[in-house]
Amino acid sequence: MSLPMQGLLQAELLKIRQIETKNIEYNAKQVRQLLFKHRAAKIGLLTVSGVANLIEIYRFFQFFYNKFSSSSSPGPSIKKEATNNQPDQEIKKSHLFGRTIMSIKSLISSKEFWYAALFGSSAITTQKLMPVVDHPHTMTWFRYKKVPYKETFKQAHEYAQLLAQNTIDKEKGIYYKQTVHNLCDQLIKQMEQLFGFMSYKGTQLKGSERGKIKKIIRYLSHCTNDWAAAINTLFEEDPFDPQQFTKLITDYEEELNRELNNFSRVEGETSSDQLQVVRMHIDNS
Repeated sequence: MSLPMQGLLQAELLKIRQIETKNIEYNAKQVRQLLFKHRAAKIGLLTVSGVANLIEIYRFFQFFYNKFSSSSSPGPSIKKEATNNQPDQEIKKSHLFGRTIMSIKSLISSKEFWYAALFGSSAITTQKLMPVVDHPHTMTWFRYKKVPYKETFKQAHEYAQLLAQNTIDKEKGIYYKQTVHNLCDQLIKQMEQLFGFMSYKGTQLKGSERGKIKKIIRYLSHCTNDWAAAINTLFEEDPFDPQQFTKLITDYEEELNRELNNFSRVEGETSSDQLQVVRMHIDNS
């Protein structure tokens, strides 16, 4: 590919789109479906765990019942005498392999085996899946687990610093600039996901809180579109100014974080909710 054609392709690609309402609505539906699945999974896990615990309680009382009722059964000498009348069975049991097979068959066919398997599997499944589905349905959880936009901001800063170096050659400069564009485009998608979560939570609130959520979404959408327009203007300049880009992205990140904290306050997120999410994030990291 010749350099003029490469420059034409570059000019065509390096343009960030605006926030689209249809994408926010789509993400709101996705959030609704996701949280519904998590609630259903949590109820299912609790039900299975409860049934397994009830079975264990039943087995506990059954053990003591059999213990006390066994006093009226024939003694060991009678049982031993009865088994001595089965020479064929004793011959089979004298072989190690035969005894192993019989033990396995006896174990698998016993109710105790399946009770233990049910209890053990339900405990393991609950331990693994419960942290995934049992969480506060708040913005902090969504930011940590579903939309890692902070990492995108961090990478954009890193590539801007690379562009600021005077020692990079032209090919690296083109690549870094395209990477910055891709990261900015990724930020637009992540903002639509965040706004979709806000839109969904707005439907779960009542009164003035619902109106406050709508205002936050409108304000952040406007700020995001202004930021994207400023970045697009910066991409059109030659040479690209990494210092100005860093200032634009830093100012936008500060504005975004401030309004996300404002949203968390309106949605009613508590400090204990935030602490639970942070602990979950640390445990999974």
